[in-house]
Amino acid sequence: MLTLAAVLLSGCHADLTFKLDFHRNNTVTITAREVIDDQLYQLGRSQASSGDPFGAAAAAQNGWNVTRSTDENDNHVVMMTKDLTIDDFVKQGTNALPIASGKAIAFDASAFQQVSGLFKDTAILHTTIPPVMPKTNADSSNPWASAGIAMVASMVGLHLEIKTPGKVVQTNGETTPDGYTRWDLNLQQPTEINYTVETLNYGHIAVAILLGLALLGLIVALLLRGRRQSPAI
Repeated sequence: MLTLAAVLLSGCHADLTFKLDFHRNNTVTITAREVIDDQLYQLGRSQASSGDPFGAAAAAQNGWNVTRSTDENDNHVVMMTKDLTIDDFVKQGTNALPIASGKAIAFDASAFQQVSGLFKDTAILHTTIPPVMPKTNADSSNPWASAGIAMVASMVGLHLEIKTPGKVVQTNGETTPDGYTRWDLNLQQPTEINYTVETLNYGHIAVAILLGLALLGLIVALLLRGRRQSPAI
């Protein structure tokens, strides 16, 4: 049975990307992009009792902007997008991310640490994404469970992408052409996320410039005063 299922599903694949775009105005744009091949798409529609196998209808009801299209390879593409304030994003936690194709990731936005410097601020993210489909125990009562989950895991690609203002100075992710940092998430093992970005502290820089200009003005004033008070030769 397992061999037959593997043959029938060998061409199926879904690729899910969760994107977090943090903005300077303390908001974040969340995007979930699903790319599902036609075989898996039709299978999902026929098997799902809810009639919403990829979470699009549920996302739309929860205020997400949802679009559907097909790409050049006839894959089905579902995009879900929503803007949140950073405070709301942190409060909602994992619930802020949509469940795409039955998959969600546990991302803790509060794991970001902010360190203020004289002229630069540093944002540090160090967290671990738990496996979405953890391996079952060897003594499971269902002898097909481990093999079945491993099969499904091989059909699904799951990714996290983050973009924040500033310059990325350290990360264990990969930089994408559009400026995001990307991690390929392991569905059956934890994935460690390390990300450090520096931004200029414009407020501190402005104060330093004003103080510098004031000091320069004071020096010039003292020099001019000294010249006026020096006796003529």
